[in-house]
Amino acid sequence: MNNLKIIMLCSILFLVSIYSNNLSFVCADSSSEYLRIVSSNTFLYRTANIDENYENLYFELPQTYFVKLIDNSNENFYKVEYNNLIGYVKKSEVIKVNGTPQQPYLNNVTFKLNGTANAVLFSQPNNTSKYIGTIPFNAENILFWGKITGQNALPNLGNEWYYCTYTSFEQGIISGYIYAPLTTLVSNIPENNENLSESTPANSTPIQEILAPEIQKPSNIIIISILVIFALLILILLFKPNKKAKKAKLYNNSNLLPQNQEQFLEFNDKDNF
Repeated sequence: MNNLKIIMLCSILFLVSIYSNNLSFVCADSSSEYLRIVSSNTFLYRTANIDENYENLYFELPQTYFVKLIDNSNENFYKVEYNNLIGYVKKSEVIKVNGTPQQPYLNNVTFKLNGTANAVLFSQPNNTSKYIGTIPFNAENILFWGKITGQNALPNLGNEWYYCTYTSFEQGIISGYIYAPLTTLVSNIPENNENLSESTPANSTPIQEILAPEIQKPSNIIIISILVIFALLILILLFKPNKKAKKAKLYNNSNLLPQNQEQFLEFNDKDNF
């Protein structure tokens, strides 16, 4: 019986350790990986859908820079982070790299307004979307994130918009789209020349290959967790002290057998306690 308990204990611990290690490995694997943008016209998408309408796009990502990998479960898209903005990129337009870049995102590229009137930030690259805030006509050091083709807001001025961030005492930190013809870029957009090698398949195992397909769904993970808890309860029951066995052991020990009626009554009282 003891051997059976040991075997069951080892089996349960083995299954629990494999399950836990798989989940922790997945989390560690994706949290530190970076993807290099190798194609021009690579966009940060709002959803994992191949919809080129600007309502589904944030902006064009600068080539040679990086995005941080969050999830690899979609067939066509990576879920990524770019400068604290969560979105999606096409897998065909980026490559995985080894190591962590020192400057993964475009930074310190700024512009200013070139007119005498205030400009408005919108939630989409058109002047009918939600109002975000106002940038005064004399503002400088407006932080540039990327550009996108949107609405042709003014005749003969084109349809290019900038996604940007502006900080002021009155409005705090606000981010949105500004009509590019109203601005002048102050900084050039440099290339990122960090030399990071492309990650090999052995170092970039997709999440769906780490976990079996049947346990990738949240519902199945919940079921597995319940089974693990159930197995632990069975283990507790297996190792629960057996009163009958204890009683038999006492009776089998001749030194503990009652020798008279008084001892017999005392013995039963202890056993019932």
